[in-house]
Amino acid sequence: MKQNFYLKISLSIIGIALIIGLIIVNYSDKSKNTKEALADQNNKGDYILQSFNLQKTNKKLGANLEDLEISEEENLTEKVMSELSQQIIQLNKNNDLSSGYLEVPNEELFSEEMIEKYKDYFLKNLSLITISDLTFDKEEPPYTSIKYFYDILQIIYDKKITNDIVDEALNSFIDSENPEYFKDIIIKFNEAIESFKKVPIPSSFADLHLELINLMIEKKVVLTAMYNYQKDSISAMAAIELFEELDNQYEEWLSNLITKMKNDGVQFSY
Repeated sequence: MKQNFYLKISLSIIGIALIIGLIIVNYSDKSKNTKEALADQNNKGDYILQSFNLQKTNKKLGANLEDLEISEEENLTEKVMSELSQQIIQLNKNNDLSSGYLEVPNEELFSEEMIEKYKDYFLKNLSLITISDLTFDKEEPPYTSIKYFYDILQIIYDKKITNDIVDEALNSFIDSENPEYFKDIIIKFNEAIESFKKVPIPSSFADLHLELINLMIEKKVVLTAMYNYQKDSISAMAAIELFEELDNQYEEWLSNLITKMKNDGVQFSY
């Protein structure tokens, strides 16, 4: 019992301030990359996006969302701490911990290798959809290709889950250290994901559409992890590392979509 008491004290090393600091550092780099990505999009037929009116309404607090709180089984910090405590117990099974001497594992909790391990743990908890969850419709290119593009953008803008709105929620969180700013945007992602699953798509768009929905699921889970950073700091850390990666994947998805549309005969004017 006394040994476990000393272990608990020794393991209380993950602070909330560290998570906030990581978000601020990573976000400063992400903001620069986002501007460059947006400039690059203008060369990919992104002029179509300008026809939509964007309303920024993500500052609402107190929105309700079921199952937003993480369960004990999903808590990555608890998992990591449990593994670490077992390692320390084994290393110190012959030591008198009350003396103040404690052997610890060689691995650094925040090394690049460990961060990659946390990301792997984090991604294994995701529940992604399969092709059987999609809704299919006729295929008459280029008309159906244009309609697909329009339908997808309509959902993104109607549900207000564009990158600038997500960035606004993140900025509000950084400024206030209040995770409640994520609640409304997480709800919007839930609604958008359900809409994506229901929208009829041409069969040739199945792989692209599946990739889009699962990207949105990953973004929602990342934001949820940030919302729960006080209860599960390791998941929040993994989410921060994945945040920019998901944006890059979305840029690649958009590029692949435009290539597909061109192959279907859609003409883009620059």
